[in-house]
Parts: sequence; structure tokens; C-alpha cells
Amino acid sequence: MILLGIKYELSIRTYMDRTYKGGSKTSNFCWAIILFLGSLGFLLVGTSSYLGRNLISLFPSQEIVFFPQGIVMSFYGIASLFISSYLWCTISWNVGSGYDRFDIKDGIVCIFRWGFPGKNRRVCFIKISIKKRVKCHFSPCGFGHFASLVQRFHF
Repeated sequence: MILLGIKYELSIRTYMDRTYKGGSKTSNFCWAIILFLGSLGFLLVGTSSYLGRNLISLFPSQEIVFFPQGIVMSFYGIASLFISSYLWCTISWNVGSGYDRFDIKDGIVCIFRWGFPGKNRRVCFIKISIKKRVKCHFSPCGFGHFASLVQRFHF
């Protein structure tokens, strides 16, 4: 028996929820810490080559000339500091977290994700009525999970 185009085994439960962590994944924490510590290292090496003092005991400052090596090290340190701050903001705002709800009883598919703070904080908020049997084709809009879920339910 098929109910709303969905196989009968799935119609025993009236809905299916799937939640997503978003930016607060363990891998994001690891990369943010690695980038932050690396940026501090690059900045310390660039600063020690500028001052001519050994701020890091691993590299003698006499071996690294400020122009061009120290400038490049400082630039890499500043760039990775910006990238790590971006990752920390993504983690603290929990960008990409949300849920997918497939409600068979009411015939509604709801997809919700959080974005960056501002006017458009709610990203990819979709509510689709599936009262009739429909076939959905969506671009994944940055979240590849949705296309696989739509194919799983055979709308």
C-alpha cells in the first residue's frame, strides 16, 4: 500500500525528523584550534624577525630576515588569524544547523537551516505540501543531504 507516494512501512510513524549540527562539529573545532595556534606561530616568527629577538626558541631570529621572509610570515599569520576567527564565528553562531521534517500525516516537507546573523538568518527555509503525489527536483542549496532524502521517499 502506498500513502501519498510513500511506502507503507514509513507510514507507521507520522513524521521523520533529521537534525544537523551545523558549525559546531568536532572537525570545525579542531581546524579552528589548529589555525589559531598556527597563526600565532607565524605572527611570533614575523615579529621576532622584525625585532631581532628570539621570541620563539625553535628558530633563531638571525636566520630569518625581515624582508621578505618576516613580512611573508606575518602576512600568513594575519591571514590564518582571519580564517580562524571566521571558523570561531561559524561555531558560535552554529551556522548550518537545522532540521528536516517529513510529516506524512499532514503531508508537509519542512527544511530549515540557520545562517549568519543579520536580515537573512533563516537560510533555505522550505515548506512544501505533498497532498498529491509529486516528484521533487531541488538543487541542494549548499546542503547535499536534502536531495538524498527526497530520493529516499520517492515523491
